[in-house]
Amino acid sequence: MFRGSSLVCYGILAVSGWCAGAQELITNGDFEAGQTPWNREVTDEEAHSGTHSIKLDNTEGVNWAAVAYSPVVPLRPHTPYRMTVWVKRVGGDGYLEIGGFPVDAAGERLVTGQSWKMVLYPIKVMTGQALGHWRKFETVFTVHRPDIAGLTVRLVHRRASDIIYFDDFSIEEVSLPPAPELTFPEAVTFPGHPSDFHMRVESVEATDAHVRVVTTGAEYEFTPEGAITGRQRIGAQRQVISIQSDQAFGDMTVTHRDDDVCVIEGDQLAFGVQGDSLIALATNRALGLTVTSGIGANHLSVQGPHLLAVDDDGGFVISHDFSKIYQTAGCQLTDLPDWTGESGWACRYLIGERERVGIAVFPPRPYDFETAFGKRLVNVTGLISDEHIRFYNRWCNVLMHFDASRLYDKCRDPVEGRGPYVFLDPESMHHSVQTCHDLGIQVICYSNTEGEGNLWYGDDVDAYFAHLQAVTEEYDLDGWYFDGVFVRDGWSVAYSFMRRMREMVGPDGLIYNHCTLNPPLTRDDLYMPFIDAYATWLLRGEGQGIAGVNAPYMRYVINSNHISNAIPTLKWDKIEDAGLHDIFRAMLSFHGRFRWAYPTVPADQTSWQGESPEGRAAIDREFLEYYFPELDRQEALWRAGLLDTGISWPIQLGADGDG
Repeated sequence: MFRGSSLVCYGILAVSGWCAGAQELITNGDFEAGQTPWNREVTDEEAHSGTHSIKLDNTEGVNWAAVAYSPVVPLRPHTPYRMTVWVKRVGGDGYLEIGGFPVDAAGERLVTGQSWKMVLYPIKVMTGQALGHWRKFETVFTVHRPDIAGLTVRLVHRRASDIIYFDDFSIEEVSLPPAPELTFPEAVTFPGHPSDFHMRVESVEATDAHVRVVTTGAEYEFTPEGAITGRQRIGAQRQVISIQSDQAFGDMTVTHRDDDVCVIEGDQLAFGVQGDSLIALATNRALGLTVTSGIGANHLSVQGPHLLAVDDDGGFVISHDFSKIYQTAGCQLTDLPDWTGESGWACRYLIGERERVGIAVFPPRPYDFETAFGKRLVNVTGLISDEHIRFYNRWCNVLMHFDASRLYDKCRDPVEGRGPYVFLDPESMHHSVQTCHDLGIQVICYSNTEGEGNLWYGDDVDAYFAHLQAVTEEYDLDGWYFDGVFVRDGWSVAYSFMRRMREMVGPDGLIYNHCTLNPPLTRDDLYMPFIDAYATWLLRGEGQGIAGVNAPYMRYVINSNHISNAIPTLKWDKIEDAGLHDIFRAMLSFHGRFRWAYPTVPADQTSWQGESPEGRAAIDREFLEYYFPELDRQEALWRAGLLDTGISWPIQLGADGDG
């Protein structure tokens, strides 16, 4: 599960040259002026400077204790801020989150989508850090959500007992170094090989009049005068998007072409057409684009310079790849009409100089029915016995290890308070994987790019990837479950990571991505299908108030068939007016799947997170008496060429169909 998310990118600034650009935004951040406006004790017991600090006494060890600050600290979108705080801890246990609740101009707390409220914690202090001495924590963060107007500050201590002192807390606007000029083809190429995962550049035709690139999922045409057209090739055969630039692209030259990417260079710009049908547009000069849709958008999600348009057969997406370390000119989406339900609607997209934008028609690859029928998931907590493995193998052949607290030992550097997590019982883990492989079961394990559940490498994606690669090789794992993938960064971070992960696990390896919240803006309803396409399964719906199984959210967000064509799965904790049978039927109607999560076995009537054994057993019966038999029935039809592989929607509640 997610542990709090925000529409933000942040991290210790990796470049030099930034400087303060505005006045201090925190009032009484050194606590020398007394209690106001803080609601925890201002004390003279400890101080980093002066004579006073804030004391947070959480010796009772409640789940969290917080210092709230009011009035709201004003923040502007797309603006870098430096947050600084000095911390001293007595016990060193648990971890601290320093930030708060973003709010809009009316003071209302922002949400990430249907249900989840937004949080913003740029600074995290891990177990052991600042133990017994004052230590400075500092980061630069930017919120790329246009409706942010301020932050209600909270200093939070979670999951442990401790006394913490805070001093010299500061938030101020800063200026980042200007973005350097982009270089080609580096700005439009990425690691990994989509051609190894059913997505390739199939052909390239270059003449003086145009360059035409055909990928598995799309056909694109570029002209020197500044036109781009995009056609969908999987499912519906149609034009989905047309773009006209105010500025000519100039003479266009194909400078590189292989199965993974075609690079086209023009006047101070380049296009990298990827095998997964993403166009990475990088430009060193400003462009003004008129974007015209060839589809009516049944699902339209727009947030700043990010737009996702989906109908029943596919769609397109445009997204700015914002930077967290450079000041850039940015991008703007304007002139979006009120009605987008029919084809022909248009908008303006303005790209600043030295910017990168992603444009993609989808779906990027065919739907993998072989995997959808052939790989069946069981989700367990920690290590389980050989007997349990053999029991689950009657129905499932993929074992997913969840619950990091029961699987990993959180080994941390005593000073830095961070480091890779290792398995609690390496010998038993080796044995369990070997037992599974002997039975034909694949094994995947939990990880989290935000830190919890695996390691705390911060912004060092290379170190994180190297850790996963080493663990994969040491334990012969078949893949990973990710509790979110870099949801706070521009799309290129998650995109590059997923391409690398797919290359690492191979085409038959498994990637299960929990993406209730998605990059680049931590939204539930705005997602990037060209990122999702590298996953085997997607998991969405956690904590989301879903208005029944026929809600548009189910059809256009939970469902990924005709979109990314990764296999959709669902967390059904908040679906209104629907029994489990109807939920199962709804997912099967668009060929989605389920993980059999935390099941019981006859000799082990356990519960999960307070769920009664009786309630758990009722869920298990639905899996064993309906879901798995129905999959068997549909698989037999599919292998005989008799299954309707289209999407049946909406479903008739309470009535069994033929799938």
